Amino acid sequence: MLGMDKLLLTASGHALIKRAALAGMASKAREVIVVLRRSQELRQAELAGLKIVVCYSESAVNEMSATLKAGMSGVAPHCDGVLILLPDMPAIETGDIDALISEFDGSNIVRARSERGQMGHPVLIPNRLFWWFSEAEGDRGLQRRLASGLEAIHPVSLSGDRATTDIDTPGDWLSWQGNADR
Repeated sequence: MLGMDKLLLTASGHALIKRAALAGMASKAREVIVVLRRSQELRQAELAGLKIVVCYSESAVNEMSATLKAGMSGVAPHCDGVLILLPDMPAIETGDIDALISEFDGSNIVRARSERGQMGHPVLIPNRLFWWFSEAEGDRGLQRRLASGLEAIHPVSLSGDRATTDIDTPGDWLSWQGNADR
């Protein structure tokens, strides 16, 4: 992102990190947990005053698995499931989160996909698979589990490319901003 913090980019009047937290808070989810590093003061400031749980990643490595493990430290052991919502996916809205939660039966994996059938995010993992988080490694550890085919996945189609639109480069950001169907 050429030195920019992509989660501080603004969409609909809020930084992406706050936008995702607000969408989670407005959804049927019982609680919103956000993972930060202690050095991310600007991200912390964006979230100040929100009724969320903040967990801190102490890992020296900035990988998805470290973030997921830190987030799981804030999850109650009796929780039915965990919905992973990535804040760099600006097209996801509260209704999308609710659609996944509505399809969750307590034991199945529920995963968003695009209208064209491409799997994406968010994804809802049931309690019985929480052990996956402790064994995940690197940026794609959980992704490998999901793609293994060992567990059935209940797909939920979201409008357009919402489930697959993420911001990783300045070009992604410009493309998303120019998309009228967001």
